Formats: sequence, structure tokens, C-alpha cells
Amino acid sequence: MRLTFRQAKVIYVRRSHTRQIIPKKFRTKTQLYLGIGLTEQLNIKHNNANTFQVLYAGRFLHWKGMHLGFAALSKNK
Repeated sequence: MRLTFRQAKVIYVRRSHTRQIIPKKFRTKTQLYLGIGLTEQLNIKHNNANTFQVLYAGRFLHWKGMHLGFAALSKNK
């Protein structure tokens, strides 16, 4: 791993405690990246059809609670 850290220009981490796992001499290369897929410029297109749309990006694991989200959204028609 040290060779990988040494050769990397940037090391992306998702949480600050992950940064603490990286050896001290390579921590200056780390950047916090949340992985939510948003860029600095967010292009929003408005839907003129008066419909409600939801985009969920992720795995449908029971502990993420999306079944609760779907139930709440279905009641909010």
C-alpha cells in the first residue's frame, strides 16, 4: 500500500476517520470526497409535467430504510 500512497497524486477518503488510517506522511495528499456525485455546477432541469420524480442512487439494503421512504412517498401523492 505504501507504494500506492507514494505514487498517488490525490487520495480520496469518504470520512475524516478514514484519513487517520492513512500513514502520516501521505495525509497531505488526502481530500474528503463524499461520493454523492454532485459537481460544483449543478444543472437543474425543471419538469413542466407537474409530476413528482425521485432518483435514488444506492443499494436497496434493509438497514438504509428506503422501504420507509417509499411508504412515506406513496402516502404523499
